[in-house]
Amino acid sequence: MATTGIDWPAGLPDCAGTYSEKAEPVTVRTNVEEGPAKVRRRFTQRVVRAQVGMQMHINQYDILDDFFYIQLNGGVGRFNFKHPWTGVASVWRMIESPDFSDMGPMAVQVTMVWELMP
Repeated sequence: MATTGIDWPAGLPDCAGTYSEKAEPVTVRTNVEEGPAKVRRRFTQRVVRAQVGMQMHINQYDILDDFFYIQLNGGVGRFNFKHPWTGVASVWRMIESPDFSDMGPMAVQVTMVWELMP
């Protein structure tokens, strides 16, 4: 864990309903006029992006919205959440604002893009 973050709000689900992750490329390829492309390392540590989905009650909408825009300063701050696969306490950052969609009376599906901090 690099640095500690803000604790995930107690009023929100503490596990992800859906989760997928993809490591970002660690190299940059530059095409040249002649010969093979030049390749260099962009960073030394792995950067992992995760797609996280949760089903929430409509009352939890405001909690998550305030958490993102106020406590995390619109995605600048980091937060603590257990890794959905390993169960290890990890530090994350939201890359963009949560996406909310209707799931019927009083329920919303939330999709978020997180970045696992090295």
